[in-house]
Amino acid sequence: MNGIRRSIRMGGPLAVVVTALGACAVMTPAQNERNGALYAAARSCETGSLTVDRVSNDGMMYTRTMNSTGGEFAPFYQCYQEKAAPIWQAYCRTEPESPQCKR
Repeated sequence: MNGIRRSIRMGGPLAVVVTALGACAVMTPAQNERNGALYAAARSCETGSLTVDRVSNDGMMYTRTMNSTGGEFAPFYQCYQEKAAPIWQAYCRTEPESPQCKR
């Protein structure tokens, strides 16, 4: 009986953590659209061995390189900033209260 109570008590915190993690992964339709556009923009700017892995929920780009000398970063970020700026502007017009839009 004591083992059953212990497993029930341990299940409560685990359920809360799993529920909280699931809630954090949900994005609004506007965020999904923004991230899709940001990902497409970033992919169009890939140079050399620099590739785009993913976009985080808050719109941050994750990249990686293979056998790089580092020369790919500056051209990528310049291209990406030019293409991402109008995407962010459009997103912030529709979602002005978003934390990423408050400066």
